[in-house]
Amino acid sequence: MLFRSIGTTLLLFVLMRPKYEKKVMRIVFLCVCLLNCLSIFFCIFSNYTIVTRFSLLFYIVTGIFLKPFFRDSWPKWCFNVITMMNIFASIVILSYNISLMLPYPRYANIVLRVILFSAVIFLFMRFLRALYQKVVERWNVVLLLAGAIFLNYMYYLILSRDIVRTLSNDFVPLFLLIVLSFAAYVTVFFFLLKISKEYELREQNFQMQMQQKLLGSELQAYEDFVAVANQHRHDLRHHNAILSEFFSAGNMEGAKTYLKHYDNSIVESSMCRYCKNHTANAVLQVFKHRAEDNSISFCVQADIPEFLPDRKSTRLNSSHRI
Repeated sequence: MLFRSIGTTLLLFVLMRPKYEKKVMRIVFLCVCLLNCLSIFFCIFSNYTIVTRFSLLFYIVTGIFLKPFFRDSWPKWCFNVITMMNIFASIVILSYNISLMLPYPRYANIVLRVILFSAVIFLFMRFLRALYQKVVERWNVVLLLAGAIFLNYMYYLILSRDIVRTLSNDFVPLFLLIVLSFAAYVTVFFFLLKISKEYELREQNFQMQMQQKLLGSELQAYEDFVAVANQHRHDLRHHNAILSEFFSAGNMEGAKTYLKHYDNSIVESSMCRYCKNHTANAVLQVFKHRAEDNSISFCVQADIPEFLPDRKSTRLNSSHRI
């Protein structure tokens, strides 16, 4: 009785998400275990049927009492308590019937319960806890299934006049109910795991597509930047050729007039200065022209320094700060 109470209480703490720090939760756990130990004295003088009914009622009341110490909402809390009760009922049925086939059935029953509770708690803590929390987040999908299994267990354990005879005579339907419960929970777990993997793959594919689009946009911007640079280089050659003609002809007034018009054109083109960084300014200028060609309004607020820090120095500074 003591090991079963401790195991069930520990399982409840494993399934839930605590609200407070570990020290507080340990005190709460010890208080619940102490209350369980006090209730054992009442169960010692009762038959197995009363003990089973009292245990079920005690765990339900304990679950309600512990609700303020955990973060789960009431629907999630109900699902967790129902799951805990389903595991408790399965272990009680299996341990009792298997112990009948072993020497010293009473002590074998205790050992089997310790082993089964320990195995379930270990599986949840080591492998299933994160996945189980995802199942809890979708409680509205699985609550009806867990509740139906719980009502089937309660039909045999609560309404039975003699629980020992019920566990012995109805072992086959009870064992099939355990198999059905296990299959239902495993199916839900694997289905959710598959859905989660598909969602992650879909998310990865979406990110890859966005990266490809971004890369394509960057390549197009680079090509436009190169085209603008080539145009500037061509204009510069044309500018040098015109000046060379003026100087060759000795037409200094014509050269001055041309340079004056050229300076005015430079002032007009340099009015759109978005930031101090020349490269970023040129790229923004490319996007501005592309927007104007498509009749799209273009407005930029950029604050980029003229000289960007080197990647290596940035890494060193960031690692130093860490």
